[in-house]
Amino acid sequence: MTTDDKCASALSSAAPEEVQAHRNALGDMLQNLSSKGLDVNTIAQKVGISSTDINELTHDDIISLTRYVATNHPEILQGAANKFPQAQGLISMVTANSGIMGAIGGLFGGAK
Repeated sequence: MTTDDKCASALSSAAPEEVQAHRNALGDMLQNLSSKGLDVNTIAQKVGISSTDINELTHDDIISLTRYVATNHPEILQGAANKFPQAQGLISMVTANSGIMGAIGGLFGGAK
């Protein structure tokens, strides 16, 4: 099973309110990216997702978008995670399983 498969499986088996919190955190991240002058539709195309509507995102889309933000804008990811603590478990799992966590070490008060 690939890392992406493990992440998608974790999202599939997560409590609905945890997945919704992650979606809400992604919505917050997209708003922050847009307020920084970035075109979220261009970002969506770059990561291979067809929509920026958080309610239309598949589990794979959620994973791709979370990883993009973690890699390119970790401060935005951390801000959204702080606003939506119920999403922290999934965000941490997605970023840790892709090796990103080391690059943004200390997120959520944890060590690398």
